[in-house]
Order: sequence, then C-alpha cells, then structure tokens
Amino acid sequence: MDAAHAELLRLQASSAIAAAAAAERSARASAAARAAAAEVERTASALESRGLVFGPARFGGEEHKPRLDREDGRLRLRLVLLYPQSGQTDLVEEICEDDSLTEHLDAMFGPDAPPLPWDEAGEYTRERLEVYWQRELVPPYTPPQMRGWLAAGTPASSVFAPPPAEMVSEAAAAEAVRRAKEGAEAGWVQLGRFRESEPLGKALAEAAREGHVLPGGTVVLFVCASGSEHRADFLRTGLK
Repeated sequence: MDAAHAELLRLQASSAIAAAAAAERSARASAAARAAAAEVERTASALESRGLVFGPARFGGEEHKPRLDREDGRLRLRLVLLYPQSGQTDLVEEICEDDSLTEHLDAMFGPDAPPLPWDEAGEYTRERLEVYWQRELVPPYTPPQMRGWLAAGTPASSVFAPPPAEMVSEAAAAEAVRRAKEGAEAGWVQLGRFRESEPLGKALAEAAREGHVLPGGTVVLFVCASGSEHRADFLRTGLK
C-alpha cells in the first residue's frame, strides 16, 4: 500500500469517526430536547388545569418560572409582598399552592413576630392587614406563548417558539394597564380574609377569572394597613 492510499484510508476513517460522533451528539441533543419538551408540556398542562394565567415580567423585571414538583405533583410559586407605604418588600422564594397566605401573614405579623423597623407607628398589625392585587398588569400569554416562556433557557427552546419580544416591552405593559383602566372594575382588588385562608392555588385561580395575570411567574401582592391615611391614598391611585 503506497503512502497516498494509506493517507486516504486514514482520512476516511477519521471522517467516519467524526460523523459518528456528530450523529451521537445530535441524538443526545434531540433526546434532551424531547425530554425537556415533555417536562414543559407537563408543567403547562398543570398550570392550565389549575386555571392560572401568566404573562411577561413588568417593565423587563425578573422572570421566575413556576416549578411543578416531580414527587408530589404540587406547584411551587414565587411570592412577593409589596408595602407601598414604605417601599419595602418581602420575598418568599417558593410557596406551595396548598399553603394559604394566612399562614405566612400570621407568622410574619403575629404577636410573636419582631417589630418592623419601618413601621414606627405600629400600624401593620395582623388584624389591620389588607392584601390587594392589580388587575391585568401585563398582557397574558396564549398557550403556545406560555410554553415558549417555560422552554426558554432549556433544551426545549428548540421545540417551542419564544413569546414575541414586543410582549415584554414597556409599551405592551403600558397598553395592558390602559386596557385595565378602561374596565368597569379596573384598579385594586382586595384579596379578602376568606381568600387569604384558602389554598393559594385556589385563590389565584379565582383571581385569574377576574383578570389577574401573574407577571413573570411571580405572585405579586400589595399590603396596606386598614384605617391608615396611606391606605386611602394608595387606593385612590388605582393602576399606575
């Protein structure tokens, strides 16, 4: 065998090895995409069956996707409590859909809770807390858009198209707020003690039927103290 023929055989073998390696990588990527797509579909179906509505984060805020526990099948969400009077926030990184808001508020504002450094007047006692959400802060995702949102950053992104970029613009969010302002019941909606004591998932599903969209996958609630001067000012502002 001459040197040229030997080199040709070497190149052919090398090419075959490279092709086989590329095929294996492609197969692994396809398998990963299928597995991730199945997980996206599983999560999306669970969210839809619960009646929850999601949309993009407001004004380019942080996204936090809901998590469906593979062991118990329960949904975990991120909860943010905003206190407009002080500009303070409380973050619950993951709250189970079976938990009630009452459980968390009792722990945070009950008689054994430490005093709040920003509540010098002592207005934020458990008995005086009022919890509100805002109607349609952002445009809701359609089912395909929600799947694209859930798939973003995972191998399933090759299967599901992402939501249109214009949905997450400030203009889109401002338009959602404008539409909400024109609604007959637009503005702040009080959660109420009854809903506070319900499982969070059930309370959110009821709120979704009234136009509540979860921006960026986060449960955003506003907390005021009843009877305070700021509460009246807060409710007069409506949607911003």
